[in-house]
Amino acid sequence: MATRSAASTAASLTDGDLDALRAALADGRTPTVYLRDPVPSLDVPAGASAKVQSIDGKTVTVKPRRIDDELPYEADELRMTRKAPAVPAKKAPAKKAPAKKAPAETVAPAGTAAPSKAAVPERVPSAGIASGSEDARAAAARSAAARGAAEPRRRPRGRGPASVTVTIEGAASGAPHEWAVTVVGGGARSGKPVPVHAESVVQAVDALGVPAASKAVDAVLVSARAQAERRVEELARELAEAKKTLRSLGT
Repeated sequence: MATRSAASTAASLTDGDLDALRAALADGRTPTVYLRDPVPSLDVPAGASAKVQSIDGKTVTVKPRRIDDELPYEADELRMTRKAPAVPAKKAPAKKAPAKKAPAETVAPAGTAAPSKAAVPERVPSAGIASGSEDARAAAARSAAARGAAEPRRRPRGRGPASVTVTIEGAASGAPHEWAVTVVGGGARSGKPVPVHAESVVQAVDALGVPAASKAVDAVLVSARAQAERRVEELARELAEAKKTLRSLGT
């Protein structure tokens, strides 16, 4: 199995870091670590801060910033600083140019003129220098691509509504539209009252099987019926007086 390089180990949590984080949790503090890689499914960038919740061996459970869920990470996926330490680029040694040989001198025979030396152009081989920084960037890109393909995306665990409040309101006016139901929480966008009929309220309350609720609704309905009966009597008297006036006026 290949061992991690010194730069990669420095960019992750060490055993000493884990001991320090455990000590901070034991003191009642919530230490902060930083994510080495981004989490695209949660829109969390690399280097995002996260609060340590618990540590089990080398598994650290954290709560990233702006995320309500707790996520488990291995120690080599976290670091103590926001930015990873710089990795020094390795420079390839420059190639040495071969030594240039001096041209051999021609010795002319006695009594003859020495031939002139032809100008020989000098050829200097180019030194091929490999760029260490480009090799480091290419290796980092291959490592990130392999890690992204191997790691499954973490999905936040869904949480339901914490509570819901249902309120039934009724007035002893005898009008069916005076009854209303208001829902707060449970995904409701607003707490506006919704009109309901008195019959629906009676059926719903009776289905609950709560005697106190049924008694309270019955009391409001009895009062509403009494007011409705008085109103009917008043309208009957007004109608009788109107008919009497009409008869007195003749046809």
